[in-house]
Amino acid sequence: MTITSQQLAEKIRILHPIQAVNHLVAQKFGENKMPLYRAIGLLGHNGEDYTCPTGTPIRACFSGVVTVAIVANVGYGVEVRIESDEFEIEGQKMKLEAIYGHNLRFLVQEGQRVNEGQIISYSDNTGYSTGPHLHFEIRVKYEESGFYFRDY
Repeated sequence: MTITSQQLAEKIRILHPIQAVNHLVAQKFGENKMPLYRAIGLLGHNGEDYTCPTGTPIRACFSGVVTVAIVANVGYGVEVRIESDEFEIEGQKMKLEAIYGHNLRFLVQEGQRVNEGQIISYSDNTGYSTGPHLHFEIRVKYEESGFYFRDY
């Protein structure tokens, strides 16, 4: 099933996670600037990277439930994931999952309900990172036989 941005916009509002004006897109979705991506089996970059100073407030892009709030020394480093409420497009039930990586620390815990625009973390340079930034991605999860599957 192909979902258009217009269909999503009619069902759920998605805010930019950084409200400050001092950020730039350092790497877009799909770009493959670093050989590491191919070395670990990725065809390209799976999100967008926004440059921002360490400690920049990161906000929930939509209301939902925190499914992951972890500290790791690899990958996304200090990471938060939020799952949206269920919605339907053309009879297909789905949810969105927002991923926020390379944070300094998080202000939320797993299972907590958060509101759109709520500060959930502060940016940094944790995990596999070349400088302070926010790695941000949104994944679509669709229901099939009562279970939700990710659509990468």
